[in-house]
Amino acid sequence: MQGLEAAIARVQAALGVTPEDYPDRASWLNIAEDYLYSLYEQPVNLQDLEAAITCIKAAVAVEVAPEDHPDRLELLHELGSYLGDQYERARNVQDLEAAITCIKAVLEVVPEDHPGRLELLHELGSYLGIRYERTGNLQDLEAAINYAEEAVEAAAENHPDRPQFLNNLGTQLSSRNERTGNLQDLEAAINYAEEAVAATAEDDPNRVVRLINLGCHLHSRYIHTRSLQDLEAAINHTETAMEATPPEDHADRALMLNNLSTQLCSRSDRSGNLQDLEIAINYAEKAVATTPEDHDRAGFLKGLGVVLAADINELAICRTLKLLSITQRRRRRQHQRITQCLQTVWADLVVI
Repeated sequence: MQGLEAAIARVQAALGVTPEDYPDRASWLNIAEDYLYSLYEQPVNLQDLEAAITCIKAAVAVEVAPEDHPDRLELLHELGSYLGDQYERARNVQDLEAAITCIKAVLEVVPEDHPGRLELLHELGSYLGIRYERTGNLQDLEAAINYAEEAVEAAAENHPDRPQFLNNLGTQLSSRNERTGNLQDLEAAINYAEEAVAATAEDDPNRVVRLINLGCHLHSRYIHTRSLQDLEAAINHTETAMEATPPEDHADRALMLNNLSTQLCSRSDRSGNLQDLEIAINYAEKAVATTPEDHDRAGFLKGLGVVLAADINELAICRTLKLLSITQRRRRRQHQRITQCLQTVWADLVVI
């Protein structure tokens, strides 16, 4: 870590004495950006990421890297990616818009056989899908699906990023199913997600997210079809994802807890198993508790509300059943008393 920080200091010192119109200034800025991003990736430090973005913005500036500069497209691509990362951390919609603009600008000019084209298609599809989630603009979702499909179709079976492309396409198709109710989209989403999981090694850190998504898609199909097999598979995939991650510090821990809570609540509703409902409430409470207040907690709070409502409903049902049971016992006792009275009257009549 100290060596990396020293390297950054040396590059920044060199930049400080390099004239603005120096031919290699863009390259120096790019080196500084690479170092700063490497530093950001080790501990989660937004200041390092912001500094890297500042460097690369300067390198992309027209006076430093003109339109015909050989590194301009690479720099624009990196800037778009970093802005996308920053959006994921800070949720500033301006970062998302800028990331989409940068990636689109590069994709429009790179040739079909460019080695970085697949990654560009994937990133643009992902960012448009994220913007759709914010705005609900169906045009963004359709474009996201188109870019994701193009990435999958162009990627060879043994391409190292193919599972990532498959997972993204499944996610976008699932979003369209939620919007339109088209089951064909959901079936395709499940197929792509299953293929993505199958192509991901057991020790690949990305396997967790792909298992989460597959579980989510299967639960969505369960809601449509009421297939218990889908529900059990959804729970198994989500539990497997949770077992493969550290208890507290995984970025998607709250999402896993929330999804598993929803799935267990569905099984409790189906089977009447109160233990599933109790576990679901516990997971939903943990999902909210592990999410900082300055993050998007609305979905997790809604999930907690749903399982608590289910719990209240279940208690009401139990109370009703208990009252019915009491009523039935009272009726049986009254019937026994009436029988005894009739028997007594009959015995008196016989004596007479």
